[in-house]
Amino acid sequence: NIFVYWLQHLPWDTQEERDRLRDVLWLYCVGGWTDGRVVFWQVDEQGRIHSGKLMKYLPDGHRDKTRNPGWMHNQQGVRETIDFEKYEYRSTLFGLHLIKKYPKATIHIVESEKTALICATHYGNMAENLWLACGGLKHLREEDIKTLVDAGHQIYLWPDRDGIDDWRIKFDTMDVDRSHISYQVNYWREDDPAKCDIADVIIRTMKGDPRPIEHETLDWNTDAPFIDEIELTDPRVAKWRDILRRKYNFNKSRNNQ
Repeated sequence: NIFVYWLQHLPWDTQEERDRLRDVLWLYCVGGWTDGRVVFWQVDEQGRIHSGKLMKYLPDGHRDKTRNPGWMHNQQGVRETIDFEKYEYRSTLFGLHLIKKYPKATIHIVESEKTALICATHYGNMAENLWLACGGLKHLREEDIKTLVDAGHQIYLWPDRDGIDDWRIKFDTMDVDRSHISYQVNYWREDDPAKCDIADVIIRTMKGDPRPIEHETLDWNTDAPFIDEIELTDPRVAKWRDILRRKYNFNKSRNNQ
């Protein structure tokens, strides 16, 4: 399909990366649907298929925003095979089934499935570094992180540039052992777009950008709390903060009081 064709024709640095892409697509169970959409199957660590996320991409590798993401369990022809009285959809991390194959890997969590695939292809060695995707800015869940931490994994978080503050706010409310979690920021240039992610930086270096990939890691244990306690206890604060951000297009930074 268009998405896989685009991935295959990225200017990968080496033949090893181009060969690895085929294995990555197979390992992550990337599929296609009859209308040309790509299917990102969600399979948990027990090998149970939760569903498949359907995404339409343009020839330039960007998502077709005229088409909302769909789900396999909602597709005609698939619905008839499911007993909905017993079926309850629950999302899981894209690539989570690979935990069983690589039990000692450091886990890197990004927002999009596309980013996870590009990073897995570029960096390789999934036995040491495994890339998973939560599926979007709002879809990072405490229970997913807690399961990985309880299993003894070291976790690195790679939010998109415009999601750094949102993910930090969310983590300030999570009851997890933060000594196992590192937060990756500042891996872009000032002229990069607002939604820049680590995959965009990798593609930029493929195209001959001389600047190496650099990033800063925030330490949860020494970094000051991102939000005041009142914001945790009074839901009205968070509600109006989000409304004002959308209305006035605030730059979500610590300096916006």
